[in-house]
Amino acid sequence: MNDTFDNRFLDGYCLTSDAARLSVDAIHRWLSTEAYWAEGRSRDAVAVSIENTYLYGVVTPEGATIACTRVITDHVTFGWICDVFVEADYRGQGVGSWMVGEVVDYWTNVGVRRAKPTTSTPPWASSPWRCPIVSWRLTGGRSSQEHPRSRPRSISPSGDDR
Repeated sequence: MNDTFDNRFLDGYCLTSDAARLSVDAIHRWLSTEAYWAEGRSRDAVAVSIENTYLYGVVTPEGATIACTRVITDHVTFGWICDVFVEADYRGQGVGSWMVGEVVDYWTNVGVRRAKPTTSTPPWASSPWRCPIVSWRLTGGRSSQEHPRSRPRSISPSGDDR
């Protein structure tokens, strides 16, 4: 499998998997102080988790890290999208939706059968299922009103839930 992720660009922002371009300090600050699921996580734990997973982040033209997510995968059947976070000043602008959509597209295009977010209310969305790309995939192409909001569904390129 080719694990090369080419940078993507949108409105001056760059989505990258180059960990050297991303601020571990910013990511640690977000996760340990603002993310309920990682509150109190040590900087060392964040650094080790980054080293052992696929890290993606969005940077501004000036190089500031403004969003991140990680993927844990077996490279064939499953990809777990976790630690999705967008800096507060950039929320509501589509940064998180774009980032997650591009990451899901990448992994499905390289052959991973499913990519599954780990939260039903993404911290980069102002309400559950607000992200149109992820919402469409999670509901198998149905409107979000037809889908129970209590649990996320697996994402698969065919829209089935196998």
